[in-house]
Amino acid sequence: MPTFVVSHRSPLVALLVAVSLKLYYRQRNVRIVVAEIFTKNASGLAEVRPWCGTSALSFRHVRHWDFLSSLISSLLVSVLVYAANIRIVNGRPVSPEIPSQRCLEVSLGSPSHHLAFLYHPSMVESLLRHFLSQSPSVSFVSVANKDRTAQLVQYLRTSADQVVWVHFESSFSNSNPFDADLVASSNICSTRYFPLHEPSHLPPHVLWIPQCRSVANISSKVSFSTHVHSLGNSSVRLSVISNGTVSEDDFSGRYDLMYAFAACGHVLDSVDGILGKYKLNVTPHRL
Repeated sequence: MPTFVVSHRSPLVALLVAVSLKLYYRQRNVRIVVAEIFTKNASGLAEVRPWCGTSALSFRHVRHWDFLSSLISSLLVSVLVYAANIRIVNGRPVSPEIPSQRCLEVSLGSPSHHLAFLYHPSMVESLLRHFLSQSPSVSFVSVANKDRTAQLVQYLRTSADQVVWVHFESSFSNSNPFDADLVASSNICSTRYFPLHEPSHLPPHVLWIPQCRSVANISSKVSFSTHVHSLGNSSVRLSVISNGTVSEDDFSGRYDLMYAFAACGHVLDSVDGILGKYKLNVTPHRL
């Protein structure tokens, strides 16, 4: 029985990759273990995140987008706010604690007509976790670091026919480290919606990811490479390396849904690429 182990410091990325693997390889005998690497953000505000927004046009360059877009329409639609258009204008400060002068004018759209998404990372994570928890073939394990995950993989190899460990790493160390939450909180915009809606129905302020990346000098080019390491007995470790620094990956993993989907597309591509060599007993789902 093949077992996928997914480990990433970001629950958003780890959970979305796990869901993608589960839906893409639909065999009943496929088991998935989400190894949640425990981290505490330096600011102490690990669970305090704003609503976020990003362009939907960027998603179309993601690998396996036809499959992943169906995941959005079938699973994530309830936690997304669709925008037909986004415009950044000068506006009043959100609050004394958030002195941004920028305002996001949002023309509301629909699942069939949109150019952008608004979402709350915690809500997306909760939905993904709930979906995975409904399956008896999915389990969650908390680990302290990569070494503990390696020990978990070693243990699983004693009972599973095949283990595929998908582990994410940063390409570069921090030459210019920054606090992801501080960068996010200092770039929040107030919002104005058209047509007008009651404020309680929609987020009053949003972190617009493309602008935040530009202001904070965080590269908008998300790319990954994979190093394949044989673990013996048809088991394998896929070390997925991003093109960013540790701090950039921390920001992207906590806030950027497009980054998470890009990771999913790359992982599916990488697993497809080793099916024959490692004789993995799974068949990709084709739309």
